[in-house]
Amino acid sequence: MKKLGKRILLCVLTLSLAADPMAIPFSAGIQRVEAASNRKVKGIYKKLLEKRRYKGRNRVLNNINYFYLLDINRDGVSELICFNEYWDNSLFIFTVKKGKLVFLGTSGSHISSKETPKLYYSKKYKALCCIEEFATFGGGTVGPSYGYYRIAGTEVKPWKYAAKMGVSPPNYTHYKIGSDGKYRWVSKKQQKAFYKKYFAPKYIKEYTLLENTPQNRINILGK
Repeated sequence: MKKLGKRILLCVLTLSLAADPMAIPFSAGIQRVEAASNRKVKGIYKKLLEKRRYKGRNRVLNNINYFYLLDINRDGVSELICFNEYWDNSLFIFTVKKGKLVFLGTSGSHISSKETPKLYYSKKYKALCCIEEFATFGGGTVGPSYGYYRIAGTEVKPWKYAAKMGVSPPNYTHYKIGSDGKYRWVSKKQQKAFYKKYFAPKYIKEYTLLENTPQNRINILGK
């Protein structure tokens, strides 16, 4: 993945609860794919997956090799979530409106180049969750950090964010939270309460993306 740089994205959150309450492992969600709402929607999604490429006004996605269907905003129409393992760790989100494919935007994820891609989702908050356990830059560290992305109209937008940020030496630790793209520094106690309210493991499930193969397309979208 070209844009990882120094970021280290791990499959499992390995820090213990005693070490950091934000590092509790998430449980796996039910491994099933929600069906698209109707045959027309399925056909539109299948066409995109067969082409394996999306080219829009401001975004190009080549070689779509993983996908998942999930009704993110619980409106009865499943969104199509696409991923290119060689691009970066972004999930590309599509829906169908008035019979046409609509690109909603991208969401971060929690993906390692050595694992089958996964997505994280909160049904309670109707949001995809971006999880980054650990990243380094400029002698400091960020992590773990969590961010929710929600559908707002015809866009996917950041909603809630919580992160622990450390500066070398390690005793310099800061805490950050955010809502609707606006962020602020807070105390450890405030950040912990914010995390517990929005990002507790009971609210988030893990789902494994499906490889974009002819058989998987038939299984999910029909012939």
